[in-house]
Amino acid sequence: LVAPSRRFRLKGRLMKRNRKQGVFKEYLFFLFSDLLLYGKTVVGIRSRYTLHQLIPINRAFNIVPLPKSENPLSFLIVNSKKSFEVYAKSAAEFQTWMRTLADVMQHRAAAVNNQSDVSFVAPIWESDNKKTCQRQRNKKGLPCGT
Repeated sequence: LVAPSRRFRLKGRLMKRNRKQGVFKEYLFFLFSDLLLYGKTVVGIRSRYTLHQLIPINRAFNIVPLPKSENPLSFLIVNSKKSFEVYAKSAAEFQTWMRTLADVMQHRAAAVNNQSDVSFVAPIWESDNKKTCQRQRNKKGLPCGT
């Protein structure tokens, strides 16, 4: 996590949609000048965390507000490693995250303008409950959803 040009920008709790059950779980997110990481607090130890994902902020990184979703404080984090939905618990937290993420993305874009960078985007993980299968079959041998 230590890099000469890396700067800490924001720390906070966001609710992240779980892919398997489609439910939201709380994670602690850390935003730096060139990456976003999230994890969970180790039970019984306040200042220790289990890292779940380290996401580079590159050309593929983007945030997409979802004002018409079930939670108006939700947004997508789209990137080359893993794309997913999160939501803030308050309007103030939502605005802070949106503003700070936009600022980091703008500064990062200027910094990597002349460097080669990853440019593909990982698909957004939808809940397995919502997913419709195209090539897979259910237990009866029929296309999923039938």
